[in-house]
Amino acid sequence: MFQKEEECIEQAEELLSSLLRGTVAEKPFGDLLDVARKLLRQSRRLVTMGDRMQAQLSSLNDELNHMARTDALTGLDNRRQFMEVARKELSRSRRTGKPFSLLLIDADHFKSINDTWGHDVGDRVLRDIASLLNGAVRAHDMPARIGGEEFAVLLPETDCREAALLAERIRLAMERHIMLVEQAAVRFSVCIGCTTGSGQEKGLDLEVMLKRADVALYAAKKNGRNRVERYPGPDCLPDCPVAAAERVRHQGEA
Repeated sequence: MFQKEEECIEQAEELLSSLLRGTVAEKPFGDLLDVARKLLRQSRRLVTMGDRMQAQLSSLNDELNHMARTDALTGLDNRRQFMEVARKELSRSRRTGKPFSLLLIDADHFKSINDTWGHDVGDRVLRDIASLLNGAVRAHDMPARIGGEEFAVLLPETDCREAALLAERIRLAMERHIMLVEQAAVRFSVCIGCTTGSGQEKGLDLEVMLKRADVALYAAKKNGRNRVERYPGPDCLPDCPVAAAERVRHQGEA
């Protein structure tokens, strides 16, 4: 930038040296060159300032985008980002026919932890759950905090068996984890609802997938907590109203 302007000034200096030296035009022409040099220096400073401002604005924009899709407490993706990526995965499944799975995860007796140890410890539990999730899932999976003590994991190109195995690995990681609080050992566990679907399935959308995972999560809580339940599967409770509604809907589609 400004290369042409610099070349023009250099040519003018050569003209001043060769043709105007000692003439009446030497001084005014020299003054004009001084003004041109000052303007060029000021232009460079303005461009540098503009580049810095642009870099700062770009960095701020990146930070705002990160904040918009990230849970501030745990550093995981938030519900909005999870839903956006999950819808894209459903669209991809429709194109490829490959299955994908969802996990819904809820911390057991979280209110009791807050009541016993305080909200600071409750926040530590949530951060530890996030850390354990990151350590248990695969590189292409997507863990997220979707609200309160509830988490979700998107498992691309994952069938029901793989999803159940991964869910059990997550459950065990939580069960075995020990958090020290004032020299006391604090343990926690989670319920996990697991479901698998394919874009080839008639009438399937993300809301249906989440409802199925929630049915399985309800079953895990009902059956004693600290466990994994799958939907569809024999462990889904027949008296669960959401499960019953799902069965009626699918019977109507058959």
